[in-house]
Amino acid sequence: MLLRDAVAVLEARAAYLAAQGRRVWEPSPDMPALVIVIDEYAELADDAPESVTDTDSIARRGRAVAVTLVAATQRPTQKAMGQGAVRSQMDVRVSFRVRERKDVDLILGQGMLSAGWHAHTLNAPGKFLLSAPEHDVPRRGRAYLLTDQTVAEAAQRHAQLRPALDEISHTAIEEARAGIDLRPLHSADES
Repeated sequence: MLLRDAVAVLEARAAYLAAQGRRVWEPSPDMPALVIVIDEYAELADDAPESVTDTDSIARRGRAVAVTLVAATQRPTQKAMGQGAVRSQMDVRVSFRVRERKDVDLILGQGMLSAGWHAHTLNAPGKFLLSAPEHDVPRRGRAYLLTDQTVAEAAQRHAQLRPALDEISHTAIEEARAGIDLRPLHSADES
Protein backbone atom coordinates (compact mmCIF):
# COMPACT_ATOMS: atom_id res chain seq x y z
CA MET A 1 0.00 0.00 0.00
CA LEU A 2 2.84 2.43 0.82
CA LEU A 3 4.38 2.07 -2.64
CA ARG A 4 1.00 2.43 -4.35
CA ASP A 5 0.44 5.60 -2.28
CA ALA A 6 3.84 6.93 -3.38
CA VAL A 7 2.89 6.41 -7.04
CA ALA A 8 -0.36 8.32 -6.43
CA VAL A 9 1.68 11.13 -4.87
CA LEU A 10 4.11 11.32 -7.79
CA GLU A 11 1.23 11.38 -10.30
CA ALA A 12 -0.58 14.13 -8.39
CA ARG A 13 2.60 16.17 -8.06
CA ALA A 14 3.32 15.78 -11.78
CA ALA A 15 -0.22 16.94 -12.63
CA TYR A 16 0.10 19.90 -10.26
CA LEU A 17 3.45 20.93 -11.74
CA ALA A 18 2.13 20.60 -15.30
CA ALA A 19 -0.83 22.82 -14.43
CA GLN A 20 1.64 25.38 -13.06
CA GLY A 21 3.85 25.17 -16.17
CA ARG A 22 6.68 23.70 -14.11
CA ARG A 23 8.54 20.40 -14.28
CA VAL A 24 10.46 20.12 -10.99
CA TRP A 25 9.11 19.92 -7.44
CA GLU A 26 11.24 22.17 -5.23
CA PRO A 27 11.14 20.60 -1.75
CA SER A 28 10.43 22.96 1.13
CA PRO A 29 9.01 22.57 4.64
CA ASP A 30 5.51 23.17 3.22
CA MET A 31 6.04 20.90 0.19
CA PRO A 32 8.54 18.25 1.36
CA ALA A 33 10.28 15.54 -0.57
CA LEU A 34 8.95 12.03 -0.08
CA VAL A 35 11.70 9.48 0.58
CA ILE A 36 10.93 5.75 0.73
CA VAL A 37 13.64 3.53 2.24
CA ILE A 38 13.54 -0.19 1.50
CA ASP A 39 16.06 -2.39 3.28
CA GLU A 40 16.73 -5.79 1.71
CA TYR A 41 15.03 -4.86 -1.56
CA ALA A 42 15.58 -8.38 -2.91
CA GLU A 43 13.19 -9.69 -0.25
CA LEU A 44 10.51 -7.26 -1.41
CA ALA A 45 10.93 -8.32 -5.04
CA ASP A 46 10.71 -12.00 -4.02
CA ASP A 47 7.92 -11.76 -1.44
CA ALA A 48 5.73 -9.10 -3.09
CA PRO A 49 6.42 -9.22 -6.83
CA GLU A 50 3.36 -7.06 -7.50
CA SER A 51 5.19 -4.19 -5.79
CA VAL A 52 7.85 -4.13 -8.52
CA THR A 53 5.52 -2.20 -10.84
CA ASP A 54 5.26 0.55 -8.22
CA THR A 55 8.98 0.65 -7.44
CA ASP A 56 9.75 0.81 -11.17
CA SER A 57 7.37 3.73 -11.57
CA ILE A 58 8.95 5.56 -8.64
CA ALA A 59 12.47 4.87 -9.94
CA ARG A 60 11.64 6.10 -13.47
CA ARG A 61 9.37 9.04 -12.72
CA GLY A 62 9.96 10.12 -9.13
CA ARG A 63 13.07 12.26 -9.45
CA ALA A 64 11.47 15.43 -10.88
CA VAL A 65 8.62 15.35 -8.37
CA ALA A 66 10.85 14.65 -5.33
CA VAL A 67 9.62 11.11 -4.70
CA THR A 68 12.80 9.17 -4.03
CA LEU A 69 13.41 5.47 -3.56
CA VAL A 70 16.40 4.37 -1.45
CA ALA A 71 16.94 0.62 -1.86
CA ALA A 72 19.51 -1.48 -0.03
CA THR A 73 20.41 -5.08 -0.76
CA GLN A 74 23.38 -7.40 -0.35
CA ARG A 75 23.72 -8.35 -4.03
CA PRO A 76 21.96 -6.04 -6.46
CA THR A 77 21.70 -8.48 -9.36
CA GLN A 78 19.05 -7.87 -11.99
CA LYS A 79 17.18 -10.89 -10.60
CA ALA A 80 17.35 -9.57 -7.02
CA MET A 81 16.24 -6.10 -8.11
CA GLY A 82 13.36 -7.42 -10.20
CA GLN A 83 13.21 -7.33 -13.97
CA GLY A 84 12.20 -3.68 -14.17
CA ALA A 85 13.82 -0.27 -14.14
CA VAL A 86 14.91 0.06 -10.51
CA ARG A 87 18.52 -1.10 -10.92
CA SER A 88 19.13 0.86 -14.13
CA GLN A 89 17.74 4.07 -12.59
CA MET A 90 20.08 4.06 -9.61
CA ASP A 91 22.38 7.01 -10.22
CA VAL A 92 23.75 7.06 -6.69
CA ARG A 93 25.36 3.82 -5.53
CA VAL A 94 27.20 2.99 -2.33
CA SER A 95 29.47 -0.01 -1.95
CA PHE A 96 30.93 -1.23 1.28
CA ARG A 97 33.69 -3.87 1.23
CA VAL A 98 33.08 -6.80 -1.06
CA ARG A 99 34.97 -10.09 -1.10
CA GLU A 100 35.16 -10.61 -4.84
CA ARG A 101 36.39 -8.19 -7.48
CA LYS A 102 33.49 -9.04 -9.79
CA ASP A 103 31.07 -7.65 -7.18
CA VAL A 104 32.47 -4.15 -7.73
CA ASP A 105 30.97 -4.01 -11.24
CA LEU A 106 27.79 -5.67 -9.99
CA ILE A 107 27.22 -3.00 -7.35
CA LEU A 108 28.72 0.14 -8.88
CA GLY A 109 28.16 -0.61 -12.57
CA GLN A 110 29.92 -2.23 -15.48
CA GLY A 111 33.56 -1.13 -15.89
CA MET A 112 33.90 0.47 -12.46
CA LEU A 113 36.52 -2.03 -11.25
CA SER A 114 38.80 -1.30 -14.20
CA ALA A 115 38.17 2.44 -13.66
CA GLY A 116 39.75 2.21 -10.20
CA TRP A 117 36.75 1.61 -7.96
CA HIS A 118 38.30 -1.07 -5.74
CA ALA A 119 35.66 -1.87 -3.12
CA HIS A 120 37.33 -5.25 -2.63
CA THR A 121 40.32 -3.46 -1.03
CA LEU A 122 38.37 -1.51 1.60
CA ASN A 123 40.09 -2.55 4.80
CA ALA A 124 38.10 -1.30 7.81
CA PRO A 125 34.53 -1.46 9.05
CA GLY A 126 32.41 1.37 7.68
CA LYS A 127 34.64 2.26 4.74
CA PHE A 128 32.71 2.71 1.50
CA LEU A 129 32.79 4.09 -2.02
CA LEU A 130 30.10 6.43 -3.33
CA SER A 131 29.42 6.59 -7.05
CA ALA A 132 27.15 9.40 -8.25
CA PRO A 133 27.06 11.84 -11.17
CA GLU A 134 28.86 14.45 -9.06
CA HIS A 135 31.20 11.87 -7.45
CA ASP A 136 32.91 10.25 -10.41
CA VAL A 137 36.37 9.79 -8.90
CA PRO A 138 36.85 6.91 -6.42
CA ARG A 139 37.47 8.24 -2.93
CA ARG A 140 37.02 6.27 0.23
CA GLY A 141 34.47 7.45 2.76
CA ARG A 142 33.76 6.33 6.28
CA ALA A 143 30.43 5.61 7.91
CA TYR A 144 29.93 4.95 11.59
CA LEU A 145 27.88 2.27 13.25
CA LEU A 146 24.62 3.54 14.68
CA THR A 147 23.00 1.19 17.16
CA ASP A 148 19.25 0.63 17.16
CA GLN A 149 19.09 2.62 20.39
CA THR A 150 20.92 5.60 18.84
CA VAL A 151 18.58 5.55 15.82
CA ALA A 152 15.49 5.36 18.04
CA GLU A 153 16.72 8.26 20.19
CA ALA A 154 17.49 10.41 17.14
CA ALA A 155 14.10 9.63 15.59
CA GLN A 156 12.32 10.55 18.82
CA ARG A 157 14.36 13.74 19.28
CA HIS A 158 13.59 14.94 15.74
CA ALA A 159 10.03 13.60 15.32
CA GLN A 160 8.45 17.01 15.86
CA LEU A 161 10.67 18.48 13.11
CA ARG A 162 9.34 16.09 10.48
CA PRO A 163 7.28 18.07 7.98
CA ALA A 164 3.67 17.11 7.41
CA LEU A 165 2.79 15.81 3.98
CA ASP A 166 1.69 18.63 1.68
CA GLU A 167 -1.99 18.94 0.74
CA ILE A 168 -1.46 17.79 -2.86
CA SER A 169 0.23 14.57 -1.75
CA HIS A 170 -2.15 13.95 1.15
CA THR A 171 -5.20 14.37 -1.10
CA ALA A 172 -3.66 12.06 -3.72
CA ILE A 173 -3.27 9.28 -1.15
CA GLU A 174 -6.82 9.70 0.14
CA GLU A 175 -8.26 9.68 -3.38
CA ALA A 176 -6.18 6.69 -4.44
CA ARG A 177 -7.35 4.73 -1.41
CA ALA A 178 -10.94 5.71 -2.21
CA GLY A 179 -10.48 4.44 -5.78
CA ILE A 180 -10.60 7.80 -7.53
CA ASP A 181 -8.47 7.91 -10.70
CA LEU A 182 -6.27 11.01 -10.58
CA ARG A 183 -4.80 10.68 -14.05
CA PRO A 184 -5.88 13.45 -16.40
CA LEU A 185 -8.66 12.52 -18.78
CA HIS A 186 -7.57 12.14 -22.39
CA SER A 187 -8.94 14.71 -24.75
CA ALA A 188 -11.31 13.55 -27.47
CA ASP A 189 -8.64 13.82 -30.17
CA GLU A 190 -6.25 11.54 -28.22
CA SER A 191 -8.70 8.61 -27.99
